[in-house]
Amino acid sequence: MKVGGVNPLGTLDGRYLSLPVGHADWEEKSTWFRSTSFRAARAAGFLPAIEWKGRPPTPEIAAEIAAEGVYWGIHAPNDFADQFRKGVFNKEVADFRSYMETVAPLRPGYVVVHGGLDSLIPMGEVPLDDHIERYKSPISGLEYELAKMVQFAFHAAMRRLMVDESVLLLENTSITEFVDGVRLPTYTHPRVGNWIDVGAIARASGAEPLCDIGHLQYSHNFFYREQDYAGLPFADGPDLCNPLHRAFLLEGLCVRKGEFPVYHHGARSLSGAIEKIDADFYHLEGGVREEENGKIMTHAPIEYGDRRIRGILRQILSRKRILICLEVDGSRPDGGGPFPDREPTEVLQRSSWMNLCRMAVEEAH
Repeated sequence: MKVGGVNPLGTLDGRYLSLPVGHADWEEKSTWFRSTSFRAARAAGFLPAIEWKGRPPTPEIAAEIAAEGVYWGIHAPNDFADQFRKGVFNKEVADFRSYMETVAPLRPGYVVVHGGLDSLIPMGEVPLDDHIERYKSPISGLEYELAKMVQFAFHAAMRRLMVDESVLLLENTSITEFVDGVRLPTYTHPRVGNWIDVGAIARASGAEPLCDIGHLQYSHNFFYREQDYAGLPFADGPDLCNPLHRAFLLEGLCVRKGEFPVYHHGARSLSGAIEKIDADFYHLEGGVREEENGKIMTHAPIEYGDRRIRGILRQILSRKRILICLEVDGSRPDGGGPFPDREPTEVLQRSSWMNLCRMAVEEAH
């Protein structure tokens, strides 16, 4: 069974502005493509797209999306690579196959995955109360290299279920993470593709990189000791005689247990890192730091006057083929999640979408 695209981005030239949707909000958000702001963007040459989150759409919804002429992709579960890893070692890949067999007949244009390693992090050994030690790697270089090998096998297994013109995407994640994904403090959490290494790893494994600007910003803050990490000591360089550290030369990242992860390739600015990843697909949010006054600050709304975001847009819109998906989050009706003090997600996403449409038109080359 193959995963195919009605209109895979790999066969098209164009610029797409994309909304994150799911079962709860697809019908409402489909009306946002009829807004004045998006109509102006459409007139300027931008095309509509969506990225489906959560449980896959039904065949009826997928047919409706296709009938609307909207390009769409799907975001696999964040731990999908780890589900595959567990299945390989347990000789059982039912969850992986079940998901792909559900997605396959729907024919999305792309499937995006995160890099694996979540299931290898020994959380009981992470000294969360120590503001220095918790930023040293809890895994070894060998564990990291093995995780990359599994990631390659994971991508190969996915490619076997995907038609040639469909797109498999590997999204970069931040080198740091929140406890349970929703609580402070942060700590070092290496996963496959935490930095500009996502480009080399993706392309070497039959995928393409998806550059998440927020995740890239937070990794940049860590490596260059900015924002939340300004007081963190710098790390020594890797031992290039050690074969486990040689990937550092190609991919720009070295992980060693009990040491701070280190980087290279001279991406001294966020724009330099974006250039090195060289992606066609992007997630965009307005966050600059992960924490402020005891609150999580990621997945922040996009403000119309944000000069930093405008600079990022100018850079990535210099490409002829591009997809930018909104990655903004807010409070939930049940009060859960990492952003209970923010306005509701729908409110923040709507205002961010209108701002993104206007800014994209103004900053396009």
